[in-house]
Amino acid sequence: MPFSFLPFLPELFLLAGLLIFIIVGSFLNIKSNPIKILKLIVGITTFLTLLSLIYSRLQIHSVYIFENSFILDSLAWHSKLFLVVLFGASLSFGGQHLIKNKVPVFEFYTLLLISIIGSFVTISATHALSMYLGIELISLSFYGLIALQRNDSHKSEVAMKYFVLGALSSGLLLYGISMIYLQTGSFSFQEILSWVHEHNSIQDQVQVRPYFIYLGVAFIVIACSFKLGIFPFHQWMPDVYHGGNTITIMYLSFIPKLAVGILLLRFLENFVFDVYRPIFLLITILSIGSLIFGNLVAIAQTNIKRLLAYSTVSHMGFIYLTIISGSIDKSTVLFYLYSYLLTTLFVFMLLLYLDDEIPNITEIDQLRGLSTSHPFIAFCLLTSMLSLAGIPPFIGFYAKFNVLIFLAQNKLYSLVVFAALISVVGAYYYLALVKKIYFESNSSQKIPVKTFSGQSIIIGITFIVFTILSLYPEFLYKYSSFVF
Repeated sequence: MPFSFLPFLPELFLLAGLLIFIIVGSFLNIKSNPIKILKLIVGITTFLTLLSLIYSRLQIHSVYIFENSFILDSLAWHSKLFLVVLFGASLSFGGQHLIKNKVPVFEFYTLLLISIIGSFVTISATHALSMYLGIELISLSFYGLIALQRNDSHKSEVAMKYFVLGALSSGLLLYGISMIYLQTGSFSFQEILSWVHEHNSIQDQVQVRPYFIYLGVAFIVIACSFKLGIFPFHQWMPDVYHGGNTITIMYLSFIPKLAVGILLLRFLENFVFDVYRPIFLLITILSIGSLIFGNLVAIAQTNIKRLLAYSTVSHMGFIYLTIISGSIDKSTVLFYLYSYLLTTLFVFMLLLYLDDEIPNITEIDQLRGLSTSHPFIAFCLLTSMLSLAGIPPFIGFYAKFNVLIFLAQNKLYSLVVFAALISVVGAYYYLALVKKIYFESNSSQKIPVKTFSGQSIIIGITFIVFTILSLYPEFLYKYSSFVF
């Protein structure tokens, strides 16, 4: 079969857009803050990437390239399309936030485009080296994004903490890859899984115990847990969410989560529970720990972004629940992941929208009386909080309910009860935020009504999409099942 760049076409558009962006940005007067021109280039690049994704899907459905180290299949295509749509919707936000906080705009969007390229590589990775390359492109980009405000000592401290812990997770990832190579003699996911299938019988298990596979996969799971923010590898998240710029945290909340989540799903889907029980026992411990710790600690938070950080810990733990049975259902995992990322992005959009009017909006108390001054934004926050809490009829409820059904079908009834109870506990801090918005006043601060803008259109469209998906969740579920 002749080599074709068609499966790699979206990545080529992203790379070309990045090069054009760097060339054009180099000739612009950075002191004049040419943010509109730079965002226009990023927007055109995103649109062309979207078109190339659709075109490549019409031409091919599943193909490996680069010596089976890169794949374009239904899982990769749907995830990349979802990522591009979220990224495109987010571009309307944060421009004034960057200028107000004196963040270098050129460097910011350069690193952001690199992170998108890295996420595309990670999503399509079917080889240990392409997996490492993609994850490191994402990680290095966000190290720089968080540390862009060099004159702010607190942000530099947060960036250093993120860098040190991120470097540790990268070392664990490499160590896990080396352990698997030592056992199987290959870096290819296909060849690794072929080796796994050959040793899945009980006789082979007795004769040759794959201890290095145990260690290797465990280290890879731990490394991915660092990126996802799973307990107890979440230490960087609260400080980074709290100390980082809101726009940076918005992108950090969905780009690495989607890419690494898809990678872990692709890597673990063919492991057999009976033979590789220690791996799934580890995932069980991480999942239960994340649900308990994330929900309980979030109750005590008064900072909005720290609350969202611990909320992420609990939601990632919920996603891990879908893996511990050993029979992974892609549609269940993706439905929860997509619905969570969409809702979280919506929350950050609303926070950035309010950022121009509420100086340094960080505390939950600053949202008191929002229902009076901004009734529509308050209602959007209400619906998104109820969705994150898993309260019907919003999309988050259907995502959690789908996970509980999956656990019940695998006869994990104790986990069904545990997940339901901890979700009730977790609903407290979301409802507490809603209480601040609707039932408490803020007479000391008058918030002016914001004029109509492009951001208002995006928020309106996002709210309509969110409402449709809440009323008809089967649309997102079918998308997660690769029906579309």
